[in-house]
Amino acid sequence: MTAGAQAAIPPRQQARLRRRDELAEVAYRQVAAKGLEGLRIREVAGAAGINHATLLHYFPSKAALVDGVIDHLARQLAAPATPGGPAAPAGQTLQQRLGHELDDVGIRLRRTPEIFAVLTELQLRSARDPAVRAGLQRLDRLWISYLTALVSDGLRAGECRPGTDPDQAALLLAAIFRGIGLQALSGTPAQAGAVIRQAREALRYWLQP
Repeated sequence: MTAGAQAAIPPRQQARLRRRDELAEVAYRQVAAKGLEGLRIREVAGAAGINHATLLHYFPSKAALVDGVIDHLARQLAAPATPGGPAAPAGQTLQQRLGHELDDVGIRLRRTPEIFAVLTELQLRSARDPAVRAGLQRLDRLWISYLTALVSDGLRAGECRPGTDPDQAALLLAAIFRGIGLQALSGTPAQAGAVIRQAREALRYWLQP
């Protein structure tokens, strides 16, 4: 939400939205630690220092709370990996911009690995839970759209192989980024770092003109 859009929201509603996100963050951390099966509304309320009924005022069901976790995850992913850190500098090539995204993943793996634990948990659940699947599709649409635009820009600038399909390339790039996160959960930080370096080299050979 932009500062201008937030300013248009009445202060009371802004306070409610902030409190809602605080509660979603508590649930987000419980999912990271215990998985979705271990998420309990009463435990979230207790950890937040409120009673069960008050939490239900913000999230009337567990499904609504999980949807709040997805929204919180989206805000985490949209923010820079380093608080206050810069976005990718303007004028970078496609390879440099993808490298920046890989660097961003590496920073998150070191500083906020719970992001990947929650994302993987949600992805596994989405196969059998339509509500979770719909929430993740919101994330995917934003991410795939961004990657498609990157590849399209690179194609127009002659920075990637002629005939590259931006939509298909974006899907493959998204799978690579997800795979790095999964590797981080099943391996060590050093192994995840090696995968990031290998991904950088693979992308260079795959996309170069």
